[in-house]
Amino acid sequence: MFSLLTSQIRLPSPGLVFHNDGQTPSTGSDDRPKGSRQPKRNEAPMISEELLSLLVCPMGKAPLRLEDQTLVCSRCGVRFAVKDDIPNMLIEEAELPEGCHSLSDLACVKAGDAKVDPS
Repeated sequence: MFSLLTSQIRLPSPGLVFHNDGQTPSTGSDDRPKGSRQPKRNEAPMISEELLSLLVCPMGKAPLRLEDQTLVCSRCGVRFAVKDDIPNMLIEEAELPEGCHSLSDLACVKAGDAKVDPS
């Protein structure tokens, strides 16, 4: 009986990749690394306008704008990386704007809208 079942199983052709739905075959011939969730060069990033409208800078709560694969605070200019379509909103891992050497140099901190933990 086992041989009867295995004889009816069809395996996909070598090099054939299925999309996340498990149904749609693809040749897998794009230039992205295998397993990468990064969009192709001509694809839009996966951060929707709806999500972008909900996200704010964790420091001064100002709106963010999307530049390439980076979220940028519209007030203080802090840049948050987006990797695999997931924004990294940790201020400790954010890129400070030019001219800022520490979090206390940010416009939102100087204006008193955000506080810096001294530790």
